[in-house]
Amino acid sequence: MKRASIGDRKMDFKPLEPDDPWGEAAFDTRMRAALFSLTSLAFFAYWLVAKPAFDARPEADEWPYMLAFSAIILALALALPHFADLAGGQVALQGAYVGAAGALLSSAAYVFEESFEIEAASLAFLLGTLISVAGLAAMSISLAGRVGRRRFALVPAGTMAGLVLFGPAGGPVMLVTWLVAAVLALRGGDKMRFKYAR
Repeated sequence: MKRASIGDRKMDFKPLEPDDPWGEAAFDTRMRAALFSLTSLAFFAYWLVAKPAFDARPEADEWPYMLAFSAIILALALALPHFADLAGGQVALQGAYVGAAGALLSSAAYVFEESFEIEAASLAFLLGTLISVAGLAAMSISLAGRVGRRRFALVPAGTMAGLVLFGPAGGPVMLVTWLVAAVLALRGGDKMRFKYAR
């Protein structure tokens, strides 16, 4: 293992050996790509089967669709921090956590609203959606302003468009957006594992 100093910070790094395709870094990259691919396919499959209206939400008596809708929102909440970690940047990561928190709130509020007929939960659903969009906007702006990471801004921007236009076109938009994320994970994953220590 080699060690290099950058100012008062030491950087340990271990190269990802070409003859070790299943090394730790490669495994992380493939797991992320799989998560992003599943997220894209889940959104598209739901959109294709459920044929949601413009508000994108199924009726309460359609339990399979209702549970599936909550599940794809949870999948997005899981995928966002992993993508931000791949793209890098503290602001992008914080935006991803905000977006994920909003998605979790929307998912839980939707279940309470439709299952227990708590109308006040609709406000929580709307609030969660707005929080998610705000987090995605922060991610997009942060990544678009970084040289070498601008292409990563396509994913949060596309996700915003997919959420806003989910009824008429969200399925195809989310499919393309998160397949792009999967490709970025495979092509843009770090070739070295870095560990920083002061």
